Amino acid sequence: MDTLTAAALDFARGLGIEPAVEFDPRLLIPEQRIRELCFEDKCGNFRNHYMCPPYVGSVEEIAARLEKYQRGIVLQYSQPLDVRNDR
Repeated sequence: MDTLTAAALDFARGLGIEPAVEFDPRLLIPEQRIRELCFEDKCGNFRNHYMCPPYVGSVEEIAARLEKYQRGIVLQYSQPLDVRNDR
């Protein structure tokens, strides 16, 4: 782990973000079958959210972007959710 990654993980943990772990981005494999779930639009965000298709690019474009990275960091931030009022 390099110094920058260690500093980022320490910073995240200092904010109460746990887990915060480094991972190999080669573990992320974009799949068309997952994209098909987006096209079904069960969540209502297809074409409405910048992190959803078509705005994120094709499966091939995402795979090409991922190839540029040697390491990744996954963060989990948890907060109580009011399922009736939070969206």
